[in-house]
Amino acid sequence: MRRNNGARMSSFKSQRDSSRSDRLNTAEELTTIVPDMPDIEESTGKTPKVLIWKNLFVTVPIINKQSFKEKIQFWKKTDKTMQRREVLHGVSGVAEPGEILAIMGESGAGKTTLMNVLTQRNLKTLEVDGEITVNGEDLTKQELQRMSSYVQQTDIFMNNVTVKEHLMFNARLRMGRRYSAAQKKARVEEVVQQMNLVGCQDTMIGQRFEKSISLGEKKRLAFAIEILTDPSILFCDEPTSGLDAFMAKQVLKALRDLAEQGKTIILTIHQPSSQVFDQFHKLCLMALGQIVYLGPAKKTVNCFRTAGFPMPGRDNPAEFTIEMLALSDFESEEDRRERVNLIKQTYEDSNMAAMYQDRIYGPTSERRKKFGNKDVRSGSKYAARWCVQLLWLTVRAFRATLRDPLLLKVRLVQTVLTALVVGLMNFQLGLNNNTIMSYNGFLFASVRDSQFIFLFPCVIVFTDEMPVFLRESHGNIYRTDTYFIGKNIAELPQYLILPAIYASIIYGMSGLMRTFHQWVFFTLNCVTITNLATSIGYAAACVFGTNELAVQYLPLFTIPMLVFGGFFANLKTLPWYFVPFEYISWIRYGYETNMINMWKDMGDIKGCDDKVACPFGSNGTQILDEAAFYHHTYGRIAINFGYLLCLGLAFRMVALFALFLRARLNR
Repeated sequence: MRRNNGARMSSFKSQRDSSRSDRLNTAEELTTIVPDMPDIEESTGKTPKVLIWKNLFVTVPIINKQSFKEKIQFWKKTDKTMQRREVLHGVSGVAEPGEILAIMGESGAGKTTLMNVLTQRNLKTLEVDGEITVNGEDLTKQELQRMSSYVQQTDIFMNNVTVKEHLMFNARLRMGRRYSAAQKKARVEEVVQQMNLVGCQDTMIGQRFEKSISLGEKKRLAFAIEILTDPSILFCDEPTSGLDAFMAKQVLKALRDLAEQGKTIILTIHQPSSQVFDQFHKLCLMALGQIVYLGPAKKTVNCFRTAGFPMPGRDNPAEFTIEMLALSDFESEEDRRERVNLIKQTYEDSNMAAMYQDRIYGPTSERRKKFGNKDVRSGSKYAARWCVQLLWLTVRAFRATLRDPLLLKVRLVQTVLTALVVGLMNFQLGLNNNTIMSYNGFLFASVRDSQFIFLFPCVIVFTDEMPVFLRESHGNIYRTDTYFIGKNIAELPQYLILPAIYASIIYGMSGLMRTFHQWVFFTLNCVTITNLATSIGYAAACVFGTNELAVQYLPLFTIPMLVFGGFFANLKTLPWYFVPFEYISWIRYGYETNMINMWKDMGDIKGCDDKVACPFGSNGTQILDEAAFYHHTYGRIAINFGYLLCLGLAFRMVALFALFLRARLNR
């Protein structure tokens, strides 16, 4: 329960004039916290980075409920729908090398917005006015990414790889061409030691039915990945979220060690424990979209005491400061705003505030320009070459596939069982007037099964990894096309082997055509249809983004293709308005290929002496004509294969474009 702050407010008002004269004289303590920039450069060999933001004003759109008329007239931009609200009100601050700057505040205070602006992320709906510099210079987003790393609140990793393999993958793609393979391996081993991951380096990050790493280890792994490139600035969003007190302390201890190496560390945090709070060098307190306090974390309580709000002896400083800035159960919003403004004014009247104003606006800020940012002014968007990206993305995808044997076994069993059922239903039928329809159904079923056995399972190939891809793509680790091609290469073998197994089983059990070339065409047809189906599944996965949506909408697209495949409805009797569907149905082309392959060279059929006995025809040519497949040549089979391959390629291009668009919109 919150304390009643009313008594404190009246006490403050009675002593306001006298309290302002008691300023926070912390210049000596402040200058000892952060080492001089030349000292850092000499000890680390890297140019230290000072991040300064000045007079940041940020607005967001106000989402108003629209009437039905306004919704259908979406092209009309009215004042009602274009209103904006200011969420940051001219905030200024500085983060310096060798320190941890913690941005703290209650929910809605503006700390996440400030972090997004500083990292130049998630700015789609924001309008930003102000200045952000590093060592006194403006930087592009790409230049900022080269010198900094961002540890996000949610940890997202590939599951079927070990900790060390994941770090090696990131080292190969992040560290670039200047480092040899041996240097990258040495850097990974160094980071493993630094982040205390030695005990779990050979453990899978997360795998079904097997031991995986803990939450604390995942958080340390997230830091390890981001510091591989030895960034000068490290941004962290809620680094202790979801961790217990011990794990949170370990994470902050690791961050403090990084700060001592001369890195500039900026993190957001909601309400840390007292042990975590003690690890902060500097604190930026936010409330109501403004900075209330910016200075040494240990001096925060002194500022509040000067403002007339002393902290009880055993309170957690973090909880106390958040409580003083938040809305109490016993006061109005107006009282809360007055208290926040009084605390803010007390800070602004202090020597500490004057010193930070000089660091932000004065000669001290200008002198930092001599250090510059030449180390990030040049370089390509991606650290690794295209072929290197493709190689290691393919290797990672192969590992992920092979290390999920349960999924592979399920697919194999499903393929074999389906083939056995179809084969037993048509087991050694023999060809006569009574089995023509059964053989036609069998040929159609092989095309149908080649599609549906693999269509829905392949959707998860991209949907399960979509969060990983979007995060890594946003970090410019690799290109979208190399990721997509690598996944296709890694998944291809199973979509060649499994349909071939299916085709061979049902072909042998049914007593179909006995020539080798007919078996080859039949098997190739099943393999081609399967890979077309996977192309459709990939496209659905990349367009819809989630497994649920893709699986829900796929039948709306694939089932009609079955209807116009040539088996359920005779193509000769189709109404004219359905004729176009005949020419876009891939099922029809696959079915026609099977029909030509079987019936093309078939002579007179036993028992087919008249039309009554054999309504489908008495020989292969008549059966094909009756099914409206009039072109009985191997050239037609080649055309069908060409169409199916082109259609499969078209769907893969749709998938690649959708994936590229998702990556683009996620930036």
